Amino acid sequence: AQNGLNTFAKLSGGAYFPMTFEAEIPSIMRNIELMLRSQYSLGYSPTNTRREGRDRKLRVDVDIDGDGAPDNRQLNLYYREKYIEPDDNPTVKKK
Repeated sequence: AQNGLNTFAKLSGGAYFPMTFEAEIPSIMRNIELMLRSQYSLGYSPTNTRREGRDRKLRVDVDIDGDGAPDNRQLNLYYREKYIEPDDNPTVKKK
């Protein structure tokens, strides 16, 4: 069950907080509070107009110091790594 929850959290751009004992709840809640206070919301509009109901990959790169290189290793980034594009012909079988 824990592996399933962790996978779901990763695919949806969330985080998984395992808990063994009730005494861990305050610490977990503080971590969630910190995450909520330091989050950003990004929007995305694809330039590819394909609408076949296929998976599309997403990647977020953050450049903290403005040198043009991603600084993702210095951050804890949580985001969806893919989404399913709209499908204009949902009755056609996909390969």
